[in-house]
Amino acid sequence: MGIFGLIQKLFSKEEETAELHLNELKGWLSEKTSSNLQDDKTSITERVSELNSLISSAKEKLVILENAQLKNENIEEKLKNFMSGNRSNYIKQVSMFLNNLTVPETNENLKQFTESATESFNILNKSARKSFYILQEFFAEESGKVAEDLKKIEDSIKSINSSLNSKEAQFLTETDSLIESLQNELDKKLKITSEIEEVKTKIEETEASILTRQKELETLEGTAGFKKIQETKDKIAKNEEALKNIDFQVTQMFSPLSRAFRKFEKVAESNVDILTRYNDPLNGLLFDTSFRILEVLREVRIAILKKEIELKDDDKVMKKINEITKEKLDNFKMSYFHLKEANEQLKRELKSNDTVYAHNDIVSMMKHSKDQLDKSKVKLENKTHDLNLINTDNQLEELSEKIRAQTNVKVTILL
Repeated sequence: MGIFGLIQKLFSKEEETAELHLNELKGWLSEKTSSNLQDDKTSITERVSELNSLISSAKEKLVILENAQLKNENIEEKLKNFMSGNRSNYIKQVSMFLNNLTVPETNENLKQFTESATESFNILNKSARKSFYILQEFFAEESGKVAEDLKKIEDSIKSINSSLNSKEAQFLTETDSLIESLQNELDKKLKITSEIEEVKTKIEETEASILTRQKELETLEGTAGFKKIQETKDKIAKNEEALKNIDFQVTQMFSPLSRAFRKFEKVAESNVDILTRYNDPLNGLLFDTSFRILEVLREVRIAILKKEIELKDDDKVMKKINEITKEKLDNFKMSYFHLKEANEQLKRELKSNDTVYAHNDIVSMMKHSKDQLDKSKVKLENKTHDLNLINTDNQLEELSEKIRAQTNVKVTILL
């Protein structure tokens, strides 16, 4: 090691370090701050107290001014009114100013307060100056005492602002603000973490409930009673397919005649109403209890033969008309009613079956639980996202650097 290195080592001072929890930091900083800072803190506290007293004093003197009597009552009524108007305006403007001077309880907001108060003073000087000078002619002593208190209030605010602008005070304000911000973030993190644990617990409980219901459902579906229910449902489904097939066949029977029916409607003298019903062939057939459609078909056949209606495919239409018989229509109708009644009976049996009720209850509860599970998972995802957004590293680094620059101590802050 060279001679300069030895000299540097002899005169260099090892950096002091400290390890502190966040909640210990304010107390530690109070001990470490310079006497100037402590003086500033004490000075600010004293001036805030003094300011509150001055505000109260000014309000009391405004009351005295308001109640003051003229020493010379023998003046013109016009002058009295002139005085009264200016006194009212002055008291109104000063009262408004004083009432808006709400002094913060903590130093963090004092800076903003002094800036706002200074601006309010400037406005007051402009709005009340003329009234003040006029009042000096009538109530010099009373208005003068109000003005004295206002000047003291202004000086007090300036003094507070000066103390706040010192390097040490700015350091204290900034570190206090950072500590508060960090604590808020930690509280927020703690709250979200707690909420995440609650959601996880709810998810576990809901999943366990779904699993229990699933087992209950499997047990129920394995019983003979449930198998019979399934057979009944299969019969209902089979009958529904048969009903659809009847609908299809009846539609296929009448659809080739739709053009002929439309032309016949234009020349027909009766039975037009029943043709309208057969726009939906199956519903028309079910409504047509006396098979009036057969009479319509006979009239259509005659109209075709007489050339009262012209069709490109007369032969095909005539063939289709001839295929439609009362027996065929009756069979469709009877089969439909039989299947419909059979299904109604089967559905009534299902409706009164206790096993069906039990099965439906379990399925309903499982659906509700699954809906709740989905909502809980979305909530967990959102809460986890919110938690990941909380990053205190930059604030910790900024706070540590400020403390190090002011105190020459490298502080490790524990959360």
